[in-house]
Amino acid sequence: MAKIDVEPSSPQPQPEPKDKEQKGTSCFGSSSDEDVDPTPLASFGELWRYASCTDWLCIFVGALGSSVVGAAQPGMMILFGELMDAAGASTPTEDEFNKIVINMIGIGVVCFVAAWIGEAGFKTSGMRQAAEWRKLYLRAILGQDVAWYDCEDSGQFSSNIVSTTSTLEEGISSKLSLGFRFGAQGIFGMFLSFWYAWDMALVLVCLSPIPMFGTWFMTKATTEAASDMSTAYALASGVAGETLGSLRTVSSLGIEKKQEQRYAENLGLAQVAGVRKSSRIGFANGILFASGNLLAAVGFLYAGFKMANQLEDSKVTINQGTVNETTVNCLYNGMPGITVDKCEYSGGDLMIALFCLQMGAQGLGLIEPTVTAIAKARQSAYKILEIVDRKVPIDSRATTGQKPSTPVQGKIVLEDVHFAYPNRAEQ
Repeated sequence: MAKIDVEPSSPQPQPEPKDKEQKGTSCFGSSSDEDVDPTPLASFGELWRYASCTDWLCIFVGALGSSVVGAAQPGMMILFGELMDAAGASTPTEDEFNKIVINMIGIGVVCFVAAWIGEAGFKTSGMRQAAEWRKLYLRAILGQDVAWYDCEDSGQFSSNIVSTTSTLEEGISSKLSLGFRFGAQGIFGMFLSFWYAWDMALVLVCLSPIPMFGTWFMTKATTEAASDMSTAYALASGVAGETLGSLRTVSSLGIEKKQEQRYAENLGLAQVAGVRKSSRIGFANGILFASGNLLAAVGFLYAGFKMANQLEDSKVTINQGTVNETTVNCLYNGMPGITVDKCEYSGGDLMIALFCLQMGAQGLGLIEPTVTAIAKARQSAYKILEIVDRKVPIDSRATTGQKPSTPVQGKIVLEDVHFAYPNRAEQ
């Protein structure tokens, strides 16, 4: 009989008993979503750890396409301003209108192609990376030692793989696409507003936090309510599935009323979340409509004051003979026989500045969901990497370790070997 001497190992230090009702803590120190402390965030490098060169190319192309779509929204206001000036000209021509219409069609075609490319680029990259995360997550779970399974709730693994990686995918694909789009809309809108009428834009910037807050509040209310309702419906579905799946046991115990009450309570939570969502969205809509009208009122008031002073300062009297006198201003610049300085601002310029500022403020307010989605994606990546990067004490897949130099035949005897699972120290 061959005998292999195994170095006696001291008993593993056992953690202090945990209260089973304490949520979010396992014997390995990992935390769940219900933990009081916020989940640490993975770095941006870790978030895109598994992005290939093709993925980065898709991200770049997607960012470019989404930015073009965002910038085109305030850019369209330039054509509306030109259309307004052409309609108010002293001698409007058909060619001017045709040129503006052709440019509008061109912008529409560009937006169609750019939106397609932007969404496809981010979605392609996000889905490929999410698939890689899912495979690595499952592989890491299957490669853990038995002691780890003893401390974790294995029943949640299947749902965690779906929910965690879905949150990660959303943060690096569709939400990121919207972030580039609204960011470009906000920045380009603000730029055009100051470019066409910097003084009026400066006045309206003081009021722009109001629509930005309204947009942010609406997005926040919608997201939170959707999360609360989803959780409540999931709990209700769990109760219903548990009851119907074990209907014989429920009937034998006579707890039909209790299960009905549990189901109704969860539906009540969903109802409360829905009512809260409606009231908050109504409040946010009120802010958005009121702030839009307020910006328009202040902008038109300032524009009217500015143009009135401009026209008054540019008046010129032309003597025709000895009797007739004609008073003209900068609006008549370019007409035969009249040399008047061009108007500093036209009605179209002021309209461009006003509406571009509104669109810019709205775009900046809509960036918040992207920031939140990226933060949640970083949380999900951290949770996955906690398992993927964990060094397994007893790795069944490892090919390293001591091996007998010669074939061994007979029985193996283990002496003075001590072992215990962390949550069953005395067994």
